[in-house]
Amino acid sequence: MKIISILIINAYLANHVLAKQAVDAYSDHYKEQGEGSTQAYVRAEKIDDFLKAVNEFAYALSQSGEKQVVKDAINQAQSYAISENKDLYHFAQLVVAKTQNADVKAKGQALMTFIKDKLVAHNRTNNSEGGWWGPVSYENSHGVAIYMPSSGLGAGYDELAWAKYSNWDEFIKWYQENDKENKLTSNEKSSSVKIGDLLNGLPVSDKISFMNSIRIYNGRVASQSYYELEKNKMKTSEIDKILSVFGYNEEKSIEQKPIKEVSMVDFSELFYGIPEKNLSNFYDSIVMVDGYFASMKIGEIDKFLTPERKEQILDSLMPNFNNSKDRKRDEWCEVWIVNDSKNVYRGCSYQEKYVCNSATCK
Repeated sequence: MKIISILIINAYLANHVLAKQAVDAYSDHYKEQGEGSTQAYVRAEKIDDFLKAVNEFAYALSQSGEKQVVKDAINQAQSYAISENKDLYHFAQLVVAKTQNADVKAKGQALMTFIKDKLVAHNRTNNSEGGWWGPVSYENSHGVAIYMPSSGLGAGYDELAWAKYSNWDEFIKWYQENDKENKLTSNEKSSSVKIGDLLNGLPVSDKISFMNSIRIYNGRVASQSYYELEKNKMKTSEIDKILSVFGYNEEKSIEQKPIKEVSMVDFSELFYGIPEKNLSNFYDSIVMVDGYFASMKIGEIDKFLTPERKEQILDSLMPNFNNSKDRKRDEWCEVWIVNDSKNVYRGCSYQEKYVCNSATCK
């Protein structure tokens, strides 16, 4: 009623004035009731810049490898009735206090400054000694909460505009995922690389542009652009590491000769017209082994392909080889090098909707 009364008195109240008074009205109400609460209003025109700041912070974290710092900060960050919602400013504050990475510290501080000075225009909190939820303190609430589940993603989260345009969903998957090396014994090293892990933290649009730049010939990458990697301020060593995954490793590679020569083709042509989200998921699913396309979740894009186009894609990425059986359905490749020697262990394992280049698993 208080807000309606304000509008009756002044129907032409400026938006920012009304927003502030709405926050105050709700906060005053909960304060009178003795209930803990947090209300804020944000400047909608700053959302694009907010997206950029969040992406840069998430990317810096994923590149730092400081998963334990992230997990500790999640556990300690201000939470709410739905515990997976965390105050973003407080999370960044906790990370900045513990990180040993200069870029993470800089990006985290920049995000905090942006939230405080540009995004959140007015913020109010009330603590409570009792009430429905028991004693609560919202002293570390700064106006913006963000989804940070400890495991899995909520149904439909991948379809949100936020998930589409930010790299936050990729960041969640990164900190939830156990390190590959932790799954192996201490004397093993994996030589199979999943593109989703390799390009983790790269914005979806840049990841797709990077992959679309690939030109492929006889199942091998002939050329590709690394403009998107430089645009995201990757170090030269990081770029070289990524590009090497698409290259040839003479010591660890198996001998493969295509039965028939396949014409050079661009990824941008092969995957033209496939929706961004499906294409991103498909690219993430690709497993590279010694420069070969070993496995991929073709089922991710099946419904957008004619049978002829699907075979063109598979023939281009996985041409039939002299020492290869037919491509295996619903399987993918894993490869390990033991003790950094030339003893290569390869094998297929079940993965629904994948297709496997069985030659890479021999």
